Amino acid sequence: CDSAIGEQLAVSAEGSEAINKQNLPWTASLRAEHEGKKVKDFGLGDVALSAEERKAFYVQLDVTDFTPPVAYDARDIYAGQVQCKAYQALNQGSCGSCYAFSAASAYNARLCRFNPSSLGNTLVSPQEMIDCSNGCDGGNSLYVFQTMETKPNVEMWCDPYSGTKQTCGGVCGGGNAYSGLPGSVRTVGGAGANGVLQMQLELIRGGPGVVSFMVVNDIFAYSKGIYVPSATAAQVGGHAVALVGWGVENGVPYWICQNSWGAGWGENGFFRIGRGSDVATIESRSGLAVIKPVTPSACPNANCAPGLSTTLKDCTCRCDTVARTGPQCTTCALNCQNGGVKDAECTKCSCPLGFSGPMCEGGYTLAPLASCVGDASTITVTYSFGGSTLPPTQTTFVGIYPLAETGPFKALATGAVCGATYPKYVATVNGGRCPSTGTFKFSPPSTPGQYKIVVVPFSPPNAQGVSGFYALQDSNIIGQFTVLPSGCAATDKTAALANNNAGAILSSRLAAAATAQASALAAMKSRLDAVQPLLTTLTAELPASLTITGLDPTTRRVWAGTANQMCFRVPPSANVNPKNLLLYIGDGSSGTYYPTALGAAGNAPLPADYQGCTKFVPSAGVPMGPYTIIMQDSTTSAAFASISFTLAKAAVSYTTYTVGSLAVTVTTSWTIAADRASPLDTVRLVNSQGTVIYWYYTFCKCQTTPLATDVPVLTGTATIRIVKLNAVIGGYTLTFNPGGGNTIGAVAPNWIPWANLGL
Repeated sequence: CDSAIGEQLAVSAEGSEAINKQNLPWTASLRAEHEGKKVKDFGLGDVALSAEERKAFYVQLDVTDFTPPVAYDARDIYAGQVQCKAYQALNQGSCGSCYAFSAASAYNARLCRFNPSSLGNTLVSPQEMIDCSNGCDGGNSLYVFQTMETKPNVEMWCDPYSGTKQTCGGVCGGGNAYSGLPGSVRTVGGAGANGVLQMQLELIRGGPGVVSFMVVNDIFAYSKGIYVPSATAAQVGGHAVALVGWGVENGVPYWICQNSWGAGWGENGFFRIGRGSDVATIESRSGLAVIKPVTPSACPNANCAPGLSTTLKDCTCRCDTVARTGPQCTTCALNCQNGGVKDAECTKCSCPLGFSGPMCEGGYTLAPLASCVGDASTITVTYSFGGSTLPPTQTTFVGIYPLAETGPFKALATGAVCGATYPKYVATVNGGRCPSTGTFKFSPPSTPGQYKIVVVPFSPPNAQGVSGFYALQDSNIIGQFTVLPSGCAATDKTAALANNNAGAILSSRLAAAATAQASALAAMKSRLDAVQPLLTTLTAELPASLTITGLDPTTRRVWAGTANQMCFRVPPSANVNPKNLLLYIGDGSSGTYYPTALGAAGNAPLPADYQGCTKFVPSAGVPMGPYTIIMQDSTTSAAFASISFTLAKAAVSYTTYTVGSLAVTVTTSWTIAADRASPLDTVRLVNSQGTVIYWYYTFCKCQTTPLATDVPVLTGTATIRIVKLNAVIGGYTLTFNPGGGNTIGAVAPNWIPWANLGL
């Protein structure tokens, strides 16, 4: 984005409130970590391809028999399966590197989809991608993918993200290299119903890909829901994200996207955006960009714990965290402290209120946790931080609040964590932090009720110079406190103490989390069960085939010099590359073929995937008659499939045109072979928007429907007038349409450019 837009405040409480008043299908909010951030602090970085570049990567998919399920989410797993690391929420910072992060996330997801082992369930390095591309100055994921075809990437642990461009060529002594299948980089789909279907087919069949869209300045405040731009939103710049699924909520169809602004943004780093209406150009800007990952060949029998480790190229295992040890990273090394509880997978400790750190090694303890009105008790807070946990920043305080309170300065009583030791924040004294241990006290409220005790950390000046205390966060609650009526019974106080016990609260929280997880797994199972028959069909080993879109099964006629779409399929297990199409004379048995008679489709290999579509143009220099197109292995010439048709010819052209003051007069001509001609043959003049502005039947040079007794005219000329008033700028194309249908039998070899009309 330009510098003026970049300096604008990205999120504000007032702006979020204004958005929420519009009754949109999403909610805006200001989160503490976004306070004071400017637009430039949210990294963007997608550089759109030119029409020519996109055309070079574009592959059309055949969606004739594809009916997508109502919902699909690539993150879904069955109970007991390991989640792919690919869906971790990453953060690009202010660097314009979204093109690399989206490419990395999509590559990781596609790799893990078909190889969930410790070799495939990994994270490649976005840093290496920006090092070997355009750094923080923006780029396009397709070129990142293309680089991976010839220059493998390394894993993220080997080349961690720094947010600045470094030397290309990350060296990782023990790690594996990750690359893409040559020729597999492509973009599919786009705006419109057919384009959306193609994106869905590619996503459900091959895994997530990259989409890009035009960011507008309200999305930074996105919190949850289905995003559509608000009424006053303004464009900021291009952004690329990974597309992982779709669904429908309250009748509104949406895409599910994985962003690279951290887990604190949106729905845990993900967002949903309107589907099917090209919201913010999410469909038209780039379609879906994909690559076919190649799993490293080293150590196929390695037994490293998937999702918890990485297989190194010497076949040893690298454990992802200190929680796992042992040769295969299968030994649990978690030693949860202060009442923390390790999860069943031994990936983390769940800490009681007040404690944090990988082992719950640092935090606060409170006593007592209940009192009666009139008691002389005070609340004593003792804290201790060590290991990977740091003491709070100076001037941090602890307050007691009503349960619904969110304002940090509305505490009923407070205590300064540092006490009198550090009465103000000084970054150069003890690193701006309190001592690692300490004790302080404050009095409980005098009104009976249930309260929360919350740490209110002081946030030092950030990169924008903003500092202070922010709204209360549930994550900073360190305890509960109950004030009972005066003269309360000992049994009531005992019950309140038990209810506020940190261990009991943790147990209740873990039980609720287990219930929520079971519900989430049940929803995933329901979606996966619904999708499974379709997945089976899409991956079935169907025979190899070739089909020409729109080919009349009766006449099987293809017109020379016109563009046609050929869709192909090869059984995945038999797919080899490169493969290509060749035009053979007759049924192909003679072995005689025209090596360059299909235009670009005959000169270049087919897409590397096992199925897809491509354009072909039979050469007008080839004689009319029967032909067969054979799809074959380019190396061995072994045939996969074939399709036969009859090649027909027609010609249409401009001869002269005369420019007048009100109109342009154009002389047109046509020719067609006698055995292919029909009284229904038409000539059409089409403007640059694809609209037919004039047409005529060739038998009469008029628009009167022919009778059964009328005969075709094989060659002739006719005059057309193009009126200047309200004419569309851009140029005009002339087509010959046999039989009066939409099939194009010939296109004029040149078009009339508007500049030549003198208008």
